[in-house]
Amino acid sequence: MKYILLFFSLYAFTIKLAAQKKFTVVVDSFYNFKFDRRLSASDALNNNEFVERPGNVGKTQIIVNENNETITLKFEGQTHILRMLGNPNGNKNAYMYNYLENGEWIKGQMSFVSGDGGGRYVISEARDKKDPEYQIAWIAKIR
Repeated sequence: MKYILLFFSLYAFTIKLAAQKKFTVVVDSFYNFKFDRRLSASDALNNNEFVERPGNVGKTQIIVNENNETITLKFEGQTHILRMLGNPNGNKNAYMYNYLENGEWIKGQMSFVSGDGGGRYVISEARDKKDPEYQIAWIAKIR
């Protein structure tokens, strides 16, 4: 029964996000980490195959706007705009994006997922410019 309820929760959350062209979520803080690029972020976390990265960002507003194909992150008086590239494998809860950093385009992916306890999370990952064998990532609980 527990798995049926979890499946229904994930399904309802998927429908809710898929039906919206623009939505906003707020998170209180990020957990930063890096992992081998051959793994997915969730596999790295679940199998304890990651390295914690220093730094923490406080309360952040994430605005996903499919109409103008942007993901905007607002925190600590700063605004960062990511250019949306589409949904990987048709997944309406995940977005491929890129952004310009020091003259170089960096590609990444942001996903909105539900956890076992019913909490909702956002996870983002991109290539580590300093060490191309690794991905850098963060995960945050949505309020």
